[in-house]
Amino acid sequence: MIKKSSRVYGSRCLISEDFFEVNTFSQIRFVSESVKKTDNGFITSGEIKMHGVNQPAKISFTYDNNTFTGRLQINRLDIKLEII
Repeated sequence: MIKKSSRVYGSRCLISEDFFEVNTFSQIRFVSESVKKTDNGFITSGEIKMHGVNQPAKISFTYDNNTFTGRLQINRLDIKLEII
């Protein structure tokens, strides 16, 4: 038995049919439509497809030492990801 508080339980729960359904939705894809320079780095605008839902997205990022670093936060309800 795996404790609900364990890391293994959390990983298995996230990939299960109760959450991300990775057997059905095995990819997350972002397609950039534009990139613009900002005072703090760059911003790319495009479309993200996740859990079978397409939606517009903007990602702010930096580029330093041949490395891109950015962050995107998604509301699970925007991609119809409900906890069962």
